[in-house]
Amino acid sequence: MGQGVYESVGQKILTTTAQCGMAQRYHRYQNRCGDVLPVCNPGFARRIVAARLDTQKNADLVCHTFQDAFSARGAPKDLLFHSDQGGQYTGCQFRNLLHSNGVTQSFSAPGVPYDNAPMESFFASLKVEEVHRFRYHGISDLAASVKEYLEFYNHKRPHSSIGNQTPVQAEEIYFKNQSAVSISTDCVPFAYKK
Repeated sequence: MGQGVYESVGQKILTTTAQCGMAQRYHRYQNRCGDVLPVCNPGFARRIVAARLDTQKNADLVCHTFQDAFSARGAPKDLLFHSDQGGQYTGCQFRNLLHSNGVTQSFSAPGVPYDNAPMESFFASLKVEEVHRFRYHGISDLAASVKEYLEFYNHKRPHSSIGNQTPVQAEEIYFKNQSAVSISTDCVPFAYKK
């Protein structure tokens, strides 16, 4: 799949799961292996539509994150879900979830992350602009920080790739130009496990 193949709303969701090394930013949790944050991004406007924070990378985490994104987008038809080839995305539980919702799955080739570049860019921004600037006293502090950043990222942070607009502005312009019903620009569904 090439970049830009699925450019309209509801046709593609990009995702990746990052172990951001965020646990190193805790005072009390330095012995943990790391916190995991999968996010979903429709790609064309760079908007993060769902995210969950946990201390373990597993199929349940990515399934719940996908369900949040799928619901936030109104269960779109003909959806392409693109990810890396991590075990949580290639396992039966996740593949069956996609199949039951009529979603086509797509993967980046090993060592070729270009199709998922917007997700890699998001995590680089999250780390530099938020996570690595602070020390957290616990997972609830980290979760609050990530949630605040997601709101900033979607509603206030301009992106050069979308004409120096915010993701929400880019979507609103798209819907206005398409005479489509606007998807809610409310808060990102975000959850963390204590």
